[in-house]
Amino acid sequence: MVAEGPVTLGPADPGRRRARLERRSNVLHDWGDADATSILRTVHRAMRPQAHLLIVENVLDAPGRTAKQQRDVHLVDLHMLVMFGARERTKAEYDAVLVDAGFAPSRLSRSPSTWNVLQAVGR
Repeated sequence: MVAEGPVTLGPADPGRRRARLERRSNVLHDWGDADATSILRTVHRAMRPQAHLLIVENVLDAPGRTAKQQRDVHLVDLHMLVMFGARERTKAEYDAVLVDAGFAPSRLSRSPSTWNVLQAVGR
């Protein structure tokens, strides 16, 4: 069923139905650590306990990439830093912001492209 009219999104309300699965794609690399953590905290509040979060991003130094793919992701990282003060992250760096936001450390899925999926579970 699709709601008609404007949709208002507010703070997570424990009385509302909460998500079992959330996905964020190509979002967190646009933000520094403090803002990324804030975004993830908001997502965490909107999720059910033990729900899953899928993060689709270019993870720095992810295994299985060619040297050219690794170089390209690092160039994107440099571009994000210079242009926007944002950054790509390693798995460990993603885990640091995830844990700070209330999630367990993530599991990284291998990918044939530069895109990766990090799966985290709410604690």
